Amino acid sequence: MKLLLLLMFVLAGCTRPATLDLQMNSEADSLYEEACAHYENEEIDSCTYKLTKALELYRESGENEKVAITCLSLGQSYNGIAQTDSARPYLLEGLKYCEENTVLDSIRGRLLTDLASCYMIEGDIREATSQYLTALDATSKSGDSEAYLTNCSSLGVAYRRINLPDSALYYYGKGLEAAMKSKDYSAVSNLHANIAVMYISFKQLENAKEHAQEAITYALKEEDALDWLQAYYICGSLLVKTGEYDQAINYLHKAYGIASQQQSPRFRLKVLSALLPAFQATAQDDSVRYYLNVCDRFLDELPETSHEAIGIYETKAQLLLKEKKYRESLDFYRKLTGLISTNSPTAPYVWYSRMAECYHNLQQPDEAYRYMEQALELRDSLAAQEVEKQMSELQVRYDTQKKELEIKRLKELQQQEELRSLRLTIWFIAFISFMLILLIILLYKRKLQLSRKYIDGMESERARLARELHDGVCNELLGLEMELKSGFNREEDKCELLDKLGRSRANIRSISHELMPPVFSDATIDEIITDYIDHLNVPSSMHLSFDASTTSDWSLVSYNVAYELYRIVQESMNNILKYSSGTQISISLLMDGAHVRLEIFSNGVMKRSSSKGIGMRTMEDRVRCMNGTLHVAADETGVCVTVTAPFK
Repeated sequence: MKLLLLLMFVLAGCTRPATLDLQMNSEADSLYEEACAHYENEEIDSCTYKLTKALELYRESGENEKVAITCLSLGQSYNGIAQTDSARPYLLEGLKYCEENTVLDSIRGRLLTDLASCYMIEGDIREATSQYLTALDATSKSGDSEAYLTNCSSLGVAYRRINLPDSALYYYGKGLEAAMKSKDYSAVSNLHANIAVMYISFKQLENAKEHAQEAITYALKEEDALDWLQAYYICGSLLVKTGEYDQAINYLHKAYGIASQQQSPRFRLKVLSALLPAFQATAQDDSVRYYLNVCDRFLDELPETSHEAIGIYETKAQLLLKEKKYRESLDFYRKLTGLISTNSPTAPYVWYSRMAECYHNLQQPDEAYRYMEQALELRDSLAAQEVEKQMSELQVRYDTQKKELEIKRLKELQQQEELRSLRLTIWFIAFISFMLILLIILLYKRKLQLSRKYIDGMESERARLARELHDGVCNELLGLEMELKSGFNREEDKCELLDKLGRSRANIRSISHELMPPVFSDATIDEIITDYIDHLNVPSSMHLSFDASTTSDWSLVSYNVAYELYRIVQESMNNILKYSSGTQISISLLMDGAHVRLEIFSNGVMKRSSSKGIGMRTMEDRVRCMNGTLHVAADETGVCVTVTAPFK
């Protein structure tokens, strides 16, 4: 409860940083704090009253976080006095406020834990087990280690009650693992104590003894007296069952000393109910009488139907029977038979058989026979109830195992689905990888093809230049050489020779211009093309014109774009001069916004095949390098090549 109070104030500080005077001393907070004090003093009625008042105020102010925490406190308080019908509505209300608030994940886990405890208190172990599993998952996700350990321990108890020791040990083990990891030795001690109780219920006393000793070892690592009390009590009670009375009395004496310090009548009587049988077994009747007198001082503070009170009444009845005080013993046995027998460690038919023994010793055979007959009927009835209980437990075990198998099957289906998704993912990745590798190979082959085409283009250009030099310049120089050898005296011969030398020089200059890349550092694209056209050897039957916009700033055209445009003009003119029969050739260059536009037109019809040649593919590659477009139109009027590209 104190932890919840602290958490409530932390949440208030975190979620409402600057509200209008939201103070811890508000009326609702004060009521909550007073309720915590009443809870510590075991004044449950006062505690629940103040919590209810605080809850009403929190609802009115819209403090949803505090509403959820107060609902949890109310649920825990009512569960503490086994009023589950009162606890459940508050727990469900608290869960409603936690649905869309991740800040309250830890509170949600605790609400689910106490909701499961409602079913455990009511005896619906199957539903309690299901709810504890849900709560365990929630507390695991929220990181609430304390609530997580509570759920592990509760699941162990639930599975123990339906005779599933393997499942009980599994969750006890998970709890021990978490407690050891966090070094919560108090929780470790409690879990070992629960495991010891489980082994006691299954008559595996040696295993129980080992865990009871572990419970003491880890309890002593902490300063919590209640942990010491529980560990000593369980170990002492176990040793009574194994007949190790001296050691049992030693542990139970320690437990009784702690119970006395705690000033708890319930704890004292609980320990004495185990200590008195040990004294009886060792014939320490004086000790039995002394502690029975002690018990008389506290019996009035406990309900007569409590486990501790019934244990004391049984001890008194047995002691009186042993001392042959049959009438006094009968009084206690009659009292026991009038009480609820479910809290008794001894079967009720034993009481009736001992009452029959008392009447027999009092020389009342009719009463002795009547009570012995009742004892036999109760024993038979108890046997039948035990069979029915075992059948019910078997049904619960069957249903639980069926549910566990269903959960296991669903998990397997989930794993199969995850495996299928993983396989699909792997296949998809493999397919994408294959396509990428294939794309890389194709790009590499494409690059090789382009390189091959580029090399073929250079070889073709070299061959063309070689033919030009061989068929043109070389033949002209050969003619000049022959004429020089034959001698010449006439003035006309000299003029003809000079004319041939001029043509050869022009041809060589034209070829050199084609071989040398243009220099754009000192000239713009329009000037370079103008110079190229001026030195181009055009047949006299053709008329070539070039027009460049005089209003455009051609210096804006980048070097790369200018160079590619120049080479496109060269390639186009070579094709026109070789394969076109046109007489009119026009070249135009203009700027259109951020683009430069080149148009080359010839009124002749191309004589080549319509299939693309090396020159055409080279032009396309150059246009692609400029991120531009190339359009070639050919009809009966002529051929037009249009190139558009950004000038940067």
